[in-house]
Amino acid sequence: MCIRDRSTQSTGSRMTDIKNIFTRKTLFHQHFDAQTKQLENYKTLLTSTFAKGTPVDTRTRARILACCWTRKDFDFASTLTKRSCNPVDKNCYSFSEIYFALKLLDYNKMINNLKKRVENSKNTKIKRTMRKKIQKLSKEGVTAKGVNTTVTKWVCSWLINLKEQHLIYFLEHYPIKHWKSFAKIVHCNSSYFSVPWFFDLVFGAENDKIPPNLILYKKKAIAPK
Repeated sequence: MCIRDRSTQSTGSRMTDIKNIFTRKTLFHQHFDAQTKQLENYKTLLTSTFAKGTPVDTRTRARILACCWTRKDFDFASTLTKRSCNPVDKNCYSFSEIYFALKLLDYNKMINNLKKRVENSKNTKIKRTMRKKIQKLSKEGVTAKGVNTTVTKWVCSWLINLKEQHLIYFLEHYPIKHWKSFAKIVHCNSSYFSVPWFFDLVFGAENDKIPPNLILYKKKAIAPK
């Protein structure tokens, strides 16, 4: 009878789990655990996945980034976001990934707010809906307490390096309301954009430097909800 080396088998199993983590539906806590326990293997396999051109889901890429921020590994985060603003690259990091990663870090705050609403609400249907939201958010297993100052500075640094054509591309492909939410999370203002009028456009403010072809987005920004 052939007896396999159990230590080798165990290591191989873990490697397979990490490899699959980029191509199947996953949660924050799975990426955080993998980055914490097997960072080098994780990086190697992620690099290989990107190099092969294997698409990694937008939200998975966001979870990878959010875990980097939570672990305070800003070098890894910067390496990831160098793959930015390239429409040909299926795994590039754009506004969508940065925004969802920020939202993930705020999940525990959102859970606490929902719990308070459940306690204060007398409507059974509303309570049931909010409890389902709490359950869904809790499944991610986010360990961060929120978006801290260091993350905010990192995001603002990423933001200020975006060129005008990239900002316009993001504006055309992502809802104005997401930009508003993004700005509130990181507390940014017009000085954080390579073109200051972009901030005024998002919030519907007056600025005669806004290109005429983008006035439509200004109208969307000030439209009643």
